[in-house]
Amino acid sequence: MPLIIGVENGIEKGFTKGDLKLINGFAFGCIMMITNTGTIKNVEEFRLRALEANFMNEIFDKDQLRDKLTIDFVQRMKDANWSCNVGNDTKAQFTKEIKRRLYEHHKWDFRDWIENRGKYKPLPDEAKKVLDSFYWKGGTLSNPSDKEEE
Repeated sequence: MPLIIGVENGIEKGFTKGDLKLINGFAFGCIMMITNTGTIKNVEEFRLRALEANFMNEIFDKDQLRDKLTIDFVQRMKDANWSCNVGNDTKAQFTKEIKRRLYEHHKWDFRDWIENRGKYKPLPDEAKKVLDSFYWKGGTLSNPSDKEEE
């Protein structure tokens, strides 16, 4: 099924080409797929859902989208009958989906760490030997040559 998103005749409704590129675009539609928000019922809730979904996925620059999606701008979208063919979840359903996505991300990071892959690479043997040559003395890391001074 194709993604159908946006405002019809947006220029005539006071939107700029840049505005329409955002709110009628595929990337904004991807955010709507995450939020499952096909129409604007509550302006502030729509705004916060879109910003939170973008915060997690960073499809757009977070600060730029926050600055663009003001309450006034979203109200204009609502008045112009903006829509997207993704359905409409309740706030509880949206919150559940966000939790699921956060947990999925956590599971992958944890698995990556536990299996010593990705950004959590194990120390090479050489580095382990250097670290093993030091020991803790009085809460500070000391060199083995300091042992002789004790």
